[in-house]
Amino acid sequence: MAVDAGVIKVEVAEARAPGSVEAEAGETETGQVLAPPLVQAILSDDSSHGKEAADVEAAKVATAKEQSAPLVAKIKELEERDSFRSRAQEAMASAKATAGPLGAEQSEHQLMKVALAEATKAAEASRVEALDWKKKAEDLEKEFSQATEASVAMQAVLDIEVREHKALRSAARTACEALEVEGVESADSLGSRLTTLSGRVDERLRGALHTGVKRALAVVSSHYAVNLEAVSDGYVLPEDDEEADAEVAKLMEAAKAPGTALARLFEEEVVPPTPGTNP
Repeated sequence: MAVDAGVIKVEVAEARAPGSVEAEAGETETGQVLAPPLVQAILSDDSSHGKEAADVEAAKVATAKEQSAPLVAKIKELEERDSFRSRAQEAMASAKATAGPLGAEQSEHQLMKVALAEATKAAEASRVEALDWKKKAEDLEKEFSQATEASVAMQAVLDIEVREHKALRSAARTACEALEVEGVESADSLGSRLTTLSGRVDERLRGALHTGVKRALAVVSSHYAVNLEAVSDGYVLPEDDEEADAEVAKLMEAAKAPGTALARLFEEEVVPPTPGTNP
């Protein structure tokens, strides 16, 4: 039998109302409230129907949950996809915002790289040039050392030549004084002195020769009656050249010892004394 739920709820409410006969009958000495039999029956039947409805509702809810599970998963996937897309868009926007400064930094880095390469190239060229100049400096130092050594050797030779020149000037001056060469001053050059001295020596030799010949003829005339004009013509020799040379050699050999002895008699008169010695 169907029972109207609204009627049951009203009756239950009236039965539970304070002061009603059912409420008073339901109260026990212990203070607990007992429902009347009719109310208990109605409540029991209502509870059974409510349990069945709850089971049906639960089954519907479970079915709905099972049916909606793929949809929920799909919605969740879409939400995750939208979230991922949103993050991707944010990352793209951030990348675009960063791309500008990064591109500028990359361009600046490239320029710095080119500048560094050029600086490295210039430094290498400078190093090569420095090595070249170092080699040139070493070569110049070597040449300077060789020139210094040559200069020292040349100076030594020059000193020797200067000393020899001074000695030769002194000897020329002494010879000029010994030979009584006139017209030679102390300031005259060595060449001038030697030229004058050579002329004076030739003159003295010529004078000594003439004096010696004259003295020899005078000595011979003092011993023998000799035709001096005939003697002044020279040797009386054979016409054959070889015989003439042989005769001259024979006469020179015969006159060698006597001529030396006779020359010694005239040395002091003909030959000037050595400078620095007493006559």
